[in-house]
Amino acid sequence: MNAQRVCRYLACFLHTPIRLLRTDGETLLCLNKEEQPALIPQDTAFYQQLLARVRRDQRSLHVEGEQILYGIVPAGEDVYVAGPCCLRDPASAADFLVKRYGLAPETLRCVPKISIETFSTAVIMLYESLSGREWDTSSLWLGSFCDMDFIQSMSRKCQQVISTYREESLFHNPYGQEQREQDAIRNGDLDALEASFREVYPGKVGTLSASPLRHTKNLAVVLITLASRSAIAGGLLPEIAYSMSDAFIQRTEELTAEGEVVALARQAEIEFCQQVRALAGHSSNPLIARCKDLVFRNMHTHVEIRELAEQLGVNANYLSQLFNREEGVPP
Repeated sequence: MNAQRVCRYLACFLHTPIRLLRTDGETLLCLNKEEQPALIPQDTAFYQQLLARVRRDQRSLHVEGEQILYGIVPAGEDVYVAGPCCLRDPASAADFLVKRYGLAPETLRCVPKISIETFSTAVIMLYESLSGREWDTSSLWLGSFCDMDFIQSMSRKCQQVISTYREESLFHNPYGQEQREQDAIRNGDLDALEASFREVYPGKVGTLSASPLRHTKNLAVVLITLASRSAIAGGLLPEIAYSMSDAFIQRTEELTAEGEVVALARQAEIEFCQQVRALAGHSSNPLIARCKDLVFRNMHTHVEIRELAEQLGVNANYLSQLFNREEGVPP
């Protein structure tokens, strides 16, 4: 399939045009959804300003106004530009473009909303159709947002924090205490978990934000995430652990008092520990764990034991007998 056909499909999928431009910003070709007016007029000056912000040979994402997305893919001496799309608020994205580039408001419809993951996939498809080479989302994001200036600034930041702690004789909480906390959750041992909460140790948790409330929320997210992974290691189904983690973190963001946030994080650790503890006596067979995960993912659809066995690569009778023996109930 040639690049233009790929662009037409992607333009329909993204609900935004894909343009083939010369390096001076002149539009050579605008591929858009049929009967849909171009989101941005064929404004050479607009695209000159856009292309001036990216390196000539770079296939990348470009973000303006904190939420407006463009995809840039070189094509020989020319370049394909997909967008704009936006991450959050289409109306405010349109207002930004009008003010930033002096576009007439009546020529600009609301910008389509899309996730950065979906938009990135479309840019990768275009790049692979043009180059014949495979690419991935992580490489796209690193190439787009993690340039040498960013890397060097982050290195300086790390050195600055290390130096500050050394000069002021500050120390972080001991790793051993963290290990004991996570081991308790992994083993479903509530007594050991509560004992880890009571430990007195030198040092303190690092500063995760200049805002005390944001710092506490960030710390809660770390604790909840670690607890969910420890619970998975202890046998809790990943889908259940991830869903619980999402629920606790979402609730964390709703709270406005630091004490409430700390209490919620501790309660999350206790809940994960209790979930693992409730699994005591159940099978630790990895095949059974995979079977349970499939059942959980298909909880609201009718699924036959034969289908489960096919997905697991085993005989249906064997799976049924094994599940009965290990769990004491049929699948």
